[in-house]
Amino acid sequence: MNSKLKTLLFWLALVAVFVWLYQTNRGGTARPVPFQVFEAGVKQGTVRSVEVDGNRIRFQLAGPNRLETFGGLSPELMGELERRGIEPRFGSWDGNDALIYYLVIGVVLIVALLFFLKRVGSAGAGNILALGKSRAKLVGEESKITFADVGGCHEAKELLGDVIDFLKEPKRWTSAGVRLPRGVLLEGPPGSGKTHLARAVAGETGAKFYVVAASEFVELFVGVGASRVRDMFETAAKNAPAVIFIDEIDAIGRRRGSGLGGSHDEREQTLNQLLVCLDGFQHNARVVVIAATNRPDILDKALLRPGRFDRRIRMPELSRADRIEILKIHTRRKPLGPDVSLDEVAGWTEGQHGADLESAANEAGLLAVRRSRQQSCEPAISREDFRQALRPRDEQNRLFDRLDAVLIESTSQLAEPTGRAVVRLLLRDQSTLEGDVLWVDATFIKLRTRDRDAGILVPKSQVLRLEAVAGTEVMS
Repeated sequence: MNSKLKTLLFWLALVAVFVWLYQTNRGGTARPVPFQVFEAGVKQGTVRSVEVDGNRIRFQLAGPNRLETFGGLSPELMGELERRGIEPRFGSWDGNDALIYYLVIGVVLIVALLFFLKRVGSAGAGNILALGKSRAKLVGEESKITFADVGGCHEAKELLGDVIDFLKEPKRWTSAGVRLPRGVLLEGPPGSGKTHLARAVAGETGAKFYVVAASEFVELFVGVGASRVRDMFETAAKNAPAVIFIDEIDAIGRRRGSGLGGSHDEREQTLNQLLVCLDGFQHNARVVVIAATNRPDILDKALLRPGRFDRRIRMPELSRADRIEILKIHTRRKPLGPDVSLDEVAGWTEGQHGADLESAANEAGLLAVRRSRQQSCEPAISREDFRQALRPRDEQNRLFDRLDAVLIESTSQLAEPTGRAVVRLLLRDQSTLEGDVLWVDATFIKLRTRDRDAGILVPKSQVLRLEAVAGTEVMS
């Protein structure tokens, strides 16, 4: 029996109970009749029950309906009732039936309401009975990964080595009398591998891995978010060693004091509770909190002070070697054709992140499967499959280039020149790039090289020397 049929039967039964109670209550309202009807019923033996309240007599004949009359029970009628085995019940019945009726109705309504809330809430976020429970999801063992499944990010892996060692051997840290690493903040743009890296930390240590989005803490009701934070930390402590990953922590970690009430007050209470829980760890509790954000500039300073999220790790821009490593990871279970060079594909993906590379590898695999289905052969990813998989992103880059030119011209910040500056860049890895300057901002330089019409992004932090090919000025 499926859940929908069970729910339907429950509500049908509830309606039937209400109908029965209503009919019972209607039966309790007796119909007035002359006293002679009562006398005749007693003498004829058709009276089944008698209730007496002063001069009011309520009796029931063979039918279900009750009758009521006014008068007194004479000795003759009493004797006749005793002879027929009917014992009159004396006392007040006013309000008793109504009291029982409303009491039963109230109990039924409460039970029905609780049952309904439980059924509705068990399937989603509407369970009012579990509002204060944590929404953190425990990632199963089959989904665990290790650092071998994470390409690039070598500096980040080294910085997380202390966290892994603490989860594996906490006694080494306690015996040295040092403060244990408790909070790690991963900073980087979307798709740079923050969640992937946090899962790898749990996989390296065999710890439980709890994932929750910061926005899931905040509700309309004040105090719910704080309760969920407490429940999450208590659950993790009971299942230590554990790693708690809070995604997009800026949803609750914004600077306090800007709220005007309502959800802002709830968010600030949630943040306060998070700060308390971070401070309130027991020294032997093997629980580490890893948070991710792409807006570290708006976080509350209290979150970043020593003892909380004091270890901040910036997800780096991927080098060519990093991209090759990531492509190898995402294609190790995919058949590659003989014409595929991951080094060449890595050159096509300058400025892309791990999620972009995974998507490109998956899209290339889909194209290979479609082609093999049409040609009735075994699927194998070809060089052209990768080119087609990356083509939508190249088209998007061209669109943004045109949009940049329109925006710049419309705001009169910089007119589109008739010819572009040509520069030669010397990078930190001693490689050189030469091309037209498409645009420059505070972080990147975008060049159009001879072999890439779409252009590539070069982080300014990687540039050691910039030289104008026209011979005007050299800057280091």
